[in-house]
Amino acid sequence: MIKRILIGLVLISGLGFMQAKTEEAPAASKKTTTVESLILAGKAKEAANLAKKTKGSFDEAITKLLSDVDNQITGRKIEEAQKTITAADIFLNAYAAVDKAKVLPRDAVQGRMLRIEGIQLNDKKEYEKGEAVLRQALEISQKAKDPLLEAGVHNNLGYALRYQDKTAEAFKEFSTAAQMAESQKDNLRAGSYNINLGEIQLRRDSAADAIESFKRAVEQNRAAGQPEREARALYMQATALSQMDLMGGSSVILKQALPLYKQAVDIYEKLGNERNASLTWFTMAEKLAITKQWDQAAAYAEKALPYYVKARDRSGQHSCYTLLANTYKQLRNNAKAVQNLKLANDTKE
Repeated sequence: MIKRILIGLVLISGLGFMQAKTEEAPAASKKTTTVESLILAGKAKEAANLAKKTKGSFDEAITKLLSDVDNQITGRKIEEAQKTITAADIFLNAYAAVDKAKVLPRDAVQGRMLRIEGIQLNDKKEYEKGEAVLRQALEISQKAKDPLLEAGVHNNLGYALRYQDKTAEAFKEFSTAAQMAESQKDNLRAGSYNINLGEIQLRRDSAADAIESFKRAVEQNRAAGQPEREARALYMQATALSQMDLMGGSSVILKQALPLYKQAVDIYEKLGNERNASLTWFTMAEKLAITKQWDQAAAYAEKALPYYVKARDRSGQHSCYTLLANTYKQLRNNAKAVQNLKLANDTKE
């Protein structure tokens, strides 16, 4: 089913002074990098002492770490994100000992720690516990006026609610997350949040709204350089179109949905994502069988089958052989129909 920390730019006048600052930049940048490296290496005291001595390095290092955490979460690198935010928290404690006057971004760090905990609970399917923790993270994000964190928490909270069958509440959270990311012009996260929004809209039988969410997700993921999510959004957009068409013939499936499925499978194959490639080929075969396009249905099921065999996915193989047995029966190819029926029985679990 989920942003920029703005750093003020100081305008400097005077050519000689600008040159002097330019010459100093590499050294300052190197020290900031060293502070961050020390933090991630678990050398919080050394990092704190260096940051205290180097003007601006504290803010730059902590900003970078928080950004890394947000990106790691978006990329589903949850363990990395946990290590990064834990190191940042330890660093804050160490820095507080050497600079008692500094106002530290405790809420920004604590909010992300709670967000990660909530995601981990969701991953364990402990959705009620995940919801409780994420509501704490949401309160902190709003108190800290941290819109990037808040949008992400809304998305994760929507996920926890979705799997507790709190569909209306989940819709509200996903919708808020997507709107916030779009207002921040954050294609990376908006592309992810809109997929979740579209899926909950489908669950609420709002296929037309879901199609619009998936369309936005396609463009946003394409702009953000996220081909796998782009393919997912294309697949789901096609599925939403197919759902709309179930009551009214096959025109939408053939003219609109199939081209989107084909775009999705092309991306999956280029990425080497065999699991989703097989699913997409098989889905197309099913849709064509519904519309009685038996020749093409058989051809697409045959394309899905090698992926299932390679993955040793007996459930996928069974579904494929069953569909092939039926399509070849409709095509009056009895030999292939009987052959695939036998294979379907052999792979039945």
